[in-house]
Amino acid sequence: MTWEHSINPARRVIYTRMCGSVTIADFLAVQSALTADPQFDPSFSHISDLRDCAPLDVSAADIGQLASRTIRKPSRRAIVVNHEATFGLARMYEMRRQLVDSSGEIQVFRTLPEALTWLGLDEADVRTPNGTMGC
Repeated sequence: MTWEHSINPARRVIYTRMCGSVTIADFLAVQSALTADPQFDPSFSHISDLRDCAPLDVSAADIGQLASRTIRKPSRRAIVVNHEATFGLARMYEMRRQLVDSSGEIQVFRTLPEALTWLGLDEADVRTPNGTMGC
């Protein structure tokens, strides 16, 4: 698994893209790395782009663990997927997360433009440090 992220404080958005085979340990490592970034602000909107992931290697229990660890701050979080199985797991996360804390909004999308529109952003707002939007 590889991943990259960008934080745009001016637009108050975090963009994370994960690629390859992803496990619960990978999600937890990415979450820890993001919160350690000095620019990280849990109130920023967040796009988790999983379009280049293989179908996720996580269980329903893993989804529950991840949902319970998420930082509780009112913000919007968009998850972008393109595999049916990943879509189902992302929807499960969305529902579990809302049970843990309903102060933020989570939505699962099949395309990045849909997610960006929902967040009121455009592609320029989520460029990674190397100027791309891919791993």
